[in-house]
Amino acid sequence: MTCSPSSSRPSVPWTAREAEDAAAKLAKGTFTLDDFLGQLRQIRKMGSMKKLLGMMPGMGQMREALDNFDEREVDRIEAIVLHDARRAQGPVHPQRLPP
Repeated sequence: MTCSPSSSRPSVPWTAREAEDAAAKLAKGTFTLDDFLGQLRQIRKMGSMKKLLGMMPGMGQMREALDNFDEREVDRIEAIVLHDARRAQGPVHPQRLPP
């Protein structure tokens, strides 16, 4: 996890403009699996998913679920997206995402 010397917070690996573009795509319904994969990879650059989730407000109430979180699930989701032959066909639809 990359942190600045004076802070324990991870540095964000994308710009505000990139975040705005992704939010606009989500709002318009044009967010693709390639976009999802890019976001997933950016989040992984910030560090352990378990640690990042632990920093979110309210996650203390979900301590057991957080303790049981398996980082390999992120690898599994990435592999599914990479091997999805339909990803070039357009926006992400919930039924195409893994459970």
